[in-house]
Amino acid sequence: GDLVLQAFARMSRGVVRDTDIVGRWGGEEFLIVLPDTTLDIGLAIVERVRQEALHIDAVEDLRVSLSAGLATNEGNPSHLEEIIASADAALYDAKKAGRDLVCVAPESYSLASTGVRRSLASSGIEPTTGAFGRRTNV
Repeated sequence: GDLVLQAFARMSRGVVRDTDIVGRWGGEEFLIVLPDTTLDIGLAIVERVRQEALHIDAVEDLRVSLSAGLATNEGNPSHLEEIIASADAALYDAKKAGRDLVCVAPESYSLASTGVRRSLASSGIEPTTGAFGRRTNV
């Protein structure tokens, strides 16, 4: 477990931008803060992290996958605690939907500009659930 968490931390720091912050949030959860980032760019970054997590081989015969919740305060200056709570709820939606995918918090999706929503739709996000990503076979 610890080897996988350490490998994930190293990998995610290599994927995110220099201005982003990666930290362990508790247990097996990490928080990635993406300052000044629109929802579509945030989704692209988190999806890259999800894809790279599939290649972590810190422990033999262990398949690593990533479920993620994504929330933003784009267009709505919320408190950090509210954004984290929205991301956490979206994370649990991702886990309930079958894991190994990213779910966008509904309030973040509804606050995104029309252009951002178009970009998200063209990238394959499911507008009714906010789900994005492909489940991998076990």
